[in-house]
Amino acid sequence: MSCSGHALPLAFLVGLGACNSTDSICFSDPFGDMCRYEKFKDEMPVASSDALAVIVAMNDPVVRTAAVELWLKRNPKVPPAEGVKLCETLLEGEKQNCSRKVNSPHLHRP
Repeated sequence: MSCSGHALPLAFLVGLGACNSTDSICFSDPFGDMCRYEKFKDEMPVASSDALAVIVAMNDPVVRTAAVELWLKRNPKVPPAEGVKLCETLLEGEKQNCSRKVNSPHLHRP
């Protein structure tokens, strides 16, 4: 599948290296979510909208949860509204826990 067939921003995919021929396996093999997660972790997007674009492409809820938690941990000063958008991608239990953390300043670590 070509990168133009994905809902992710092409510039972000190219920035992650996902569009070159050696990394296109991220979108076609059964371990694609882990591949996307590793790229996400290594080349952490700065903007929450870019993080969201990659996170919604992850089908495995465990991998998606790990990505959201990692991004929020590395970006503790994210405005709650942006953090909640990331939390909304999670399954119900994780979504509630994530939203509570994002909306509770005393749970944020500097």
